[in-house]
Amino acid sequence: MSQRIWSKLGSEKDAYFIVDSEGTEQACGGLHATLRDVAQFAEMMRNDGFFNGYPIVPEAVIDAIRKGGRRDLLAASNRAIARPGYSYRNQWWITHNRFNAYEANGLYGQRIHIAPLAEMVIVQFSAYPGHSDEKAKVFSHAFEAIANHLI
Repeated sequence: MSQRIWSKLGSEKDAYFIVDSEGTEQACGGLHATLRDVAQFAEMMRNDGFFNGYPIVPEAVIDAIRKGGRRDLLAASNRAIARPGYSYRNQWWITHNRFNAYEANGLYGQRIHIAPLAEMVIVQFSAYPGHSDEKAKVFSHAFEAIANHLI
C-alpha cells in the first residue's frame, strides 16, 4: 500500500495497519491515517483512480467497486434496515443513489463517503462507541442532503 498508493498520493504521514502476533495486517479494518491523507485517497477514488493527473489505481478497479454487489443479498440481511437499496463490494458500501455514492465505514464513526456525480468527498473521523447501523443511516441521509445542496 505504501509503494503503490500512499507514496503516489504525496501523503504527509505514514499510515499503518493493526497487525496480529504474526505481523499480518488485519484485513477488515485497522488502518490508521490522517484526515488529510484519507481525504486525498478518497479524492483519488472519486477521480477514477487518478490523483493530480497521475494514475494510481486502475480505473477498472474503481468501476468494479462502483458497480456494487448483489442488492438482493444485502436486502435479505440484518444490515438492510440501515442501508435500504445498498449493496456491498470489495469493502465498500454502494448506495446506488443518483450521485453514484459509495462509502467505506470503520468502527467508532470513521467514514469515507464519495459521491462522484456531486463532485463530493466527505471524510469523517469520530469517536462514538461501537458500531451502529442507526448512526450509519443518519449520516447517509446527511451526506445525501449535502450532495443535493451542491447540485
